[in-house]
Parts: sequence; structure tokens; C-alpha cells
Amino acid sequence: MRVHTRCSYCNAGVSHYTIYDTRAEYDMRKGTKYINIQCKKCLNTDDYHLNDLRAVRSPFFGLIFAVSIIAGLVGTFLLSYYTGSSTYQWTVLGMFAGVPFIATSIMFRQNIMKVNAFNQNFLSE
Repeated sequence: MRVHTRCSYCNAGVSHYTIYDTRAEYDMRKGTKYINIQCKKCLNTDDYHLNDLRAVRSPFFGLIFAVSIIAGLVGTFLLSYYTGSSTYQWTVLGMFAGVPFIATSIMFRQNIMKVNAFNQNFLSE
């Protein structure tokens, strides 16, 4: 997940990638409440407190969601064009359209839950 803050020198947005879902988990695993991040604009490095960081939703999941829905619809239309009308066909058509939608919806929802969990829980000083 990506976390963002502002550079203390040039006020540009800086980001950092973390594998931890909450600030508390980061603190427990790393043993520190500070992250050393380098600004890509001014190249200054500074320590940022975990409470100063905000997690953001990944636009990657929205793109995957759109591509999977389009692929499911294209697969549905191609399958309906080349096959006859039957119950089996409608079951397969439902799978082509439904499985990508359900899978990406679950991934998108999990990403939102991770972002909310990181942003809602702060560390005590």
C-alpha cells in the first residue's frame, strides 16, 4: 500500500510503499515510529512520524476492474456468437461476466479496508 505525506523542505508530495496494513503493525515489526523517506523533487531525506502518513487507494484496482469487466463482456459476446442457445451456454456466459466482476470487487474492497485501517488508527506518543 502507498502512504503519502508532504516534504518538510519543499512541500512536495512524497510517497512510500509499505507492506504493513496498520501503523501499529509497522511499529511492531520495524521497532520504530519513524520512516526515512527521500523526496524525489528536492532529494532531501527526512524522518517522518507514522502518524504524519496517510494511506491512499490504489488506482491499479480500478484499472484491473475495468479491464476484467470488458474482457468478461467481450468473452460473453464471442461465446454467444459462436455457440447455440442452451442452459449450458447461459451458465458459461454468467461465469465469463460474473467471475471477473466478483474477483476484482473483492480485491477492490480489501484495498479500501486496508487504507481505512491504516488511516483510522494512530500511534500514541
